[in-house]
Amino acid sequence: MNFTPVTERLALVSWSIEIAHQRLDMVIDDRVAIEIKASENLHAGATRQLFNYLRATRLEVGMLLHFGRSAKFRRVICDIDHKPLQSNPFRPSDL
Repeated sequence: MNFTPVTERLALVSWSIEIAHQRLDMVIDDRVAIEIKASENLHAGATRQLFNYLRATRLEVGMLLHFGRSAKFRRVICDIDHKPLQSNPFRPSDL
């Protein structure tokens, strides 16, 4: 099984107008966002940060990888019901 990773993918965040660009650490097969953290303690907003990245794109699944004293991971889901209904270049135009 082969996977196609893309590192540091730029994602446009918009709400009627362009607001900002966010850089995703990695995107696998245009389906899974990977956010990597390397610190002793995982900061409280790390999961929320990944959820917001998912909200701003057409991606629905993300993995938060934390490399601290011991490696940990969290799966984050943001289905279509939690996404705003504005146009976004990473989302299909019919949503």
